[in-house]
Amino acid sequence: MNLADRLDRERIIHQLGLDRQITTMDTVLPALGIFSAGLLVGVGIGLMIAPKSGRELRSDINRNVHEFSDRTQHMVQDAANRTQHFVQDAATRARQRLTRQEAEAAGAPAGELPADENPYA
Repeated sequence: MNLADRLDRERIIHQLGLDRQITTMDTVLPALGIFSAGLLVGVGIGLMIAPKSGRELRSDINRNVHEFSDRTQHMVQDAANRTQHFVQDAATRARQRLTRQEAEAAGAPAGELPADENPYA
């Protein structure tokens, strides 16, 4: 058995822990996308074969598109707000930790923030 047989690329990558790990999201997101596309097609076909006049159908489609757009905008705005709050909270905690470490390095008691940095003082 020569060295080339023992040095299989996939085996080396696996031994180093660099191989791609398949997560639940790798299968859920594509399935969710396919389901959503099918849902939209089904709704479109349902609207097209519904016994309504062209004007009513166009009105319904227009209303549904606007409602979907409004919901999507609210969801995106909510996600942006949550992300912003998360980032601000993480930045505040990082600043507090850095200040605490600087205070400890300067000889202050462990865990005690200087009065000007302590939000509870």
